[in-house]
Amino acid sequence: PEVVALSVTEDGVGKAAQVTSDLSQVHHLVRPGVKLIAIASAYALCAGPAQVCPSLVQTVQAVASACGRQLAPPMVVLLSSCTLIHPSGSTGSGDLSEEAEVRRIDTPGPAAAAQAVLLEAEEIVGALRTGYVLRVGEVVGAVPFDVRTRVAHLTDRGKGEVELSGMHGGEAFYGVDARDVARYISRMITHNSAPPRLANLFCPVSARAGYTVEDVLGHVSTENSLPQITWTKSAEILGPTILTNARGADWGFEFKFGLANGRLMEIHPLQRAASWEEVGSPPVWLMRQAGRYLPEYKEIMEGKNFFDVIEDPPLAAEITLQPVLRYGLDAAIIFTDILIIPQAMGMAASMVPGKGPVFSSPIREPADLAALDMSPDPRSSSLRKALEGIEHSVQLLHQLPERERKQVTQIGFCGAPWTLFVYMIEGSSPKGFAHCKRWIYKYAEESKQLLDTLTQICADFLIAQIDSGAQALEVFDSHAAQLPPAVYREFGLPGLLKIAQIVRAARPEATLMVLSKEAHYVLADLEASEYDVVALGQMTDAAEARRVVKSKALMGNVDPGALFADSEKIKEITHTALDALGGESGGRGVIANLGHGVDMNTPVEGVAAFVEAVRSWRPKRRVIIGSRKSKLAMVQAEWVRDTLRAKFPEVTFEIKEVVSTGDKILGKPLSKIGDTGLFTKQLEMELLSHSIDLAVHSLKDVETALHPGLLLTAYSEREDPCDLLVINPDRPDLHGCTTIASLPQGAVVGTSSLRRQVQIRRLRPDLILKDIRGNVQLRLEKLRKDYDAVVMATAGFSRLGLLEDIDMASVCHRVDPAEMLYAVGQAALAVECREADHEIQRLVRDGINHSLTEICVCAEREFLRDLGGGCQVPLGVHSVMDEATGELAMEGAVFSLDGQTVVKAAIKGPSDGLGKALAEKLSADGAAAVIEQVRRTRKAEGHTY
Repeated sequence: PEVVALSVTEDGVGKAAQVTSDLSQVHHLVRPGVKLIAIASAYALCAGPAQVCPSLVQTVQAVASACGRQLAPPMVVLLSSCTLIHPSGSTGSGDLSEEAEVRRIDTPGPAAAAQAVLLEAEEIVGALRTGYVLRVGEVVGAVPFDVRTRVAHLTDRGKGEVELSGMHGGEAFYGVDARDVARYISRMITHNSAPPRLANLFCPVSARAGYTVEDVLGHVSTENSLPQITWTKSAEILGPTILTNARGADWGFEFKFGLANGRLMEIHPLQRAASWEEVGSPPVWLMRQAGRYLPEYKEIMEGKNFFDVIEDPPLAAEITLQPVLRYGLDAAIIFTDILIIPQAMGMAASMVPGKGPVFSSPIREPADLAALDMSPDPRSSSLRKALEGIEHSVQLLHQLPERERKQVTQIGFCGAPWTLFVYMIEGSSPKGFAHCKRWIYKYAEESKQLLDTLTQICADFLIAQIDSGAQALEVFDSHAAQLPPAVYREFGLPGLLKIAQIVRAARPEATLMVLSKEAHYVLADLEASEYDVVALGQMTDAAEARRVVKSKALMGNVDPGALFADSEKIKEITHTALDALGGESGGRGVIANLGHGVDMNTPVEGVAAFVEAVRSWRPKRRVIIGSRKSKLAMVQAEWVRDTLRAKFPEVTFEIKEVVSTGDKILGKPLSKIGDTGLFTKQLEMELLSHSIDLAVHSLKDVETALHPGLLLTAYSEREDPCDLLVINPDRPDLHGCTTIASLPQGAVVGTSSLRRQVQIRRLRPDLILKDIRGNVQLRLEKLRKDYDAVVMATAGFSRLGLLEDIDMASVCHRVDPAEMLYAVGQAALAVECREADHEIQRLVRDGINHSLTEICVCAEREFLRDLGGGCQVPLGVHSVMDEATGELAMEGAVFSLDGQTVVKAAIKGPSDGLGKALAEKLSADGAAAVIEQVRRTRKAEGHTY
């Protein structure tokens, strides 16, 4: 299962001081596999100050025991009285239209068993995955519970939105909300080899008017008998969420996410994309989006010096928002320059037309470093102008309409140590990089010391930008590719990685982005770093980068030159780039950008076309098909894949190979391996863990009782269901044998099917029957060595194309149902899906389901289920649908182990209930007694089923 449900009882609440010890044990009990932890009952947050359920460990133990599955979380949500609403039925104002599809789920009573809560939570997860909205409201006494938030990645491919809401009044309490918990746990899983402790997960607090953030934090600690809480990653507080405006009679408040120097931080689409949440079309911004190509920029810069403008915070903020307002971008990157760090260190620079920034006195010898300030304070040096620019930009953003403001992330940035080093040594935009390369080879230690100094200055500056209101940061290493890989790893990469470590430790809520331009050889290092987003230059293969960078968002990497093309070409290029970045992730973890800065001559229409192309892009839906690894199973899965591809070209279908228990153990008869579902169980586990979206089975291998939460969605058109007699090709003396009856006395026949064995014994008790295991090719090899003939399914031979081989076809003979009844479901493929995946079910049914086959095989499976049969019982069927009359003719039989006793019956009529009727008829004629005798005998012989 995907859900661990914690059932919280009213009389079981206790001191929240026990939360730390309880929840730290929970993560050991709940093993890898779970997608959601569901807390049923609002008591966990709303029963009052310092009250939370003390029996979480016991409850999780009960759930884990009841499920018997491996479980592992990173998602948490509170459940109470829940209403599931399909978006198509919403009026947009929160009310429902009359046509709304509503599913009401009320949690059981306080003393409900964990298993009942589990089923409820699984239903909710399934509904969320198909686009439902979950609204939760709960009021306990006078306690208000008002949390509005989004949880876009409740499940691996979830589309659900969660809104938690309640009444206002009385005292207010707060806790860590589900979305931030998910975000921070995911980050900790990514960046730590050990699983995160789920400590201090729920911290109720009583708020008073006028409290500061520090007061609230202190109150949380006091009320819960906890140490003083600090909102840092090292303190293991996951997802800091602070109540700040609880004032006045209403006591209303709103949750936001993250804490930056005592201020709340909102989470916008760019940050959500960086955390791999589903955000619709990718967020988009452009490097150098504010600049010389914009008419409004040219107008504002008339007669002004570049460096004078970036040192004018209000003016820099106005320029920062120009492209945001023009194009509706998702990020505003502060208008400044990477060279302000060398300037703050004491290096004078000027902007030279046609050449760019130039330092009047570049660093050419180590002695020149003595004139520099090696530790400029970003809050008191010239760097403060950039910080003020960010503050002004944030103020301007908050003046925008709410909908636009909530879309825009404020980005701060700096140059990477190596890139700053290049400019400081070269003195201007480098040509051959001769001076800086001379330094690293001639003055290696001095170079490293300067790079270390720049690393700390950059980190301090970035932290100060977060404190000034930036929500995301980018480090630009524009000249990374100018060093050989080994040299870059020695001089450039260490500082780049250390910056992220310093900033992450100091401001864990910040979204960190990095561009190590065209240095594709360090992608694996960046994948393992503290950065959230890896930006790509236009010369980097995005698809290859995605194969290396699996846990980080990717950003880029359209060639800036493409913006000179017409709009259709821009759209084509942009969509191709986005397909490479996010095609395999379903569009998650993608931020659209260029592979370099906007060229000064770029037409504004080209940028507009690029943004529009991003907005219009949609990732292909990616559907993973699970199959056993045998050649026949893969052929069957490939047929399903190719059929669905032809029907739904907008969806990507891929196959994942899964090894079943039956495939692993070939030396024993199936009945002595000791398990059921030998060829299906592993595929079902992959379905339940969301590793695959559908499983392809030979229907005859599928048990009639499916795992809870799974269902058979569709059936392929049935091929010839009869068995096939295959004569040894190397025995010409047997080639005249075309039926079982015509085989010579004492012939050795191979089959591992109990059904086939007893029918062969009934026909020919003189034949020698031997088990034969393995895939079709292996059985044919064994046939040539140890058997005179084997009996297998005709359909398997046909699907492998073996009957098209003239020599093979000459030794293959169809066994008529009058001679041997076939297995229930034989020759049909079944596709199994999760019960909650309605969209997958629609695709599969529309793509491959064959209605006549479905009627026949469902009737056969009903017959098998009602008779109580299975692989341990020798029974066979034969069914034919009369399309003219719509009636189904069925024949079924149960055999004794020696084949001498047979209970057989035939029936005809409408398909509904026909299998049940045939089972009842056989039971009335003595089939139950035969089945019971078979089971007793088989058990005594050591067969486990």
